[in-house]
Amino acid sequence: MDQIPTRHNSNLPPFKKMYGHAPDYSNLSVFGCTCFVLKPHVEHTKLLAKSALCVFLGYGLGEKGYRCFDLVSKKMYVSCILCF
Repeated sequence: MDQIPTRHNSNLPPFKKMYGHAPDYSNLSVFGCTCFVLKPHVEHTKLLAKSALCVFLGYGLGEKGYRCFDLVSKKMYVSCILCF
């Protein structure tokens, strides 16, 4: 598959040629930025914090979610909701 627009593929990028629209980059985040991840219900009670301050590491492989690391508890979270 071509990596750049050429005359052969009507001067369109490969993604736009396949799907008919440009890719949506609005969900991308900067590697290493701080974020808050909602903890699972089994990890917090009424009086404990419901979210953890984490570092964004990337996107999950094989799962739809964000990979974040909590520096305090040394836990890796895969979250579908991420607050910056």
